[in-house]
Amino acid sequence: DFMISCTIPLARSYLLQKNVELKHKIEEVSKCTLYINKEDIVIESVTKNAYNEYLCKNILVAFGRGFSADVACLRSEDEYYYSYINLGDYTASEKRIQQIKARVIGNQGKAKKYIEDFTSVKLSIYGDVIGIIGKLKGLAEAEVAIKALILGETHKHAYAKMEACRRKNDLETSSVKR
Repeated sequence: DFMISCTIPLARSYLLQKNVELKHKIEEVSKCTLYINKEDIVIESVTKNAYNEYLCKNILVAFGRGFSADVACLRSEDEYYYSYINLGDYTASEKRIQQIKARVIGNQGKAKKYIEDFTSVKLSIYGDVIGIIGKLKGLAEAEVAIKALILGETHKHAYAKMEACRRKNDLETSSVKR
């Protein structure tokens, strides 16, 4: 039987139920049919292909973490990866989690935008989790900046670490090509 299930936050599941276009986009990209009920989402491959169900589940997990359907659907492309940082791993204080989220977003969203623009990744700050979707190199660079911000470093220092990570990656890439 070609069916698996996936559980995502209720608010996100509700959004999929209410917005048929979002649901259809995910179904179209993954070649799966989604059956949404209260507890979970049942995924059935139209082509009876387990890999499609796996892709669909990856897309749903990203969507559940606050990404738009368009960004979540990037997970169906081989060169795009998903990573996340659970802020609960760094602190048990709800107040501190809110402070960290505010630092990663920055004044009027500037920090989040700078990290996204510099690394070509997409960030989602949803609940106690910071999700990242992008190509491997950008993922690593974004994680360096985000972890620096979590540890209380200045934005300037976090960006400098991110930029240093890029230079290191570029050097490694160029030495491999020789």
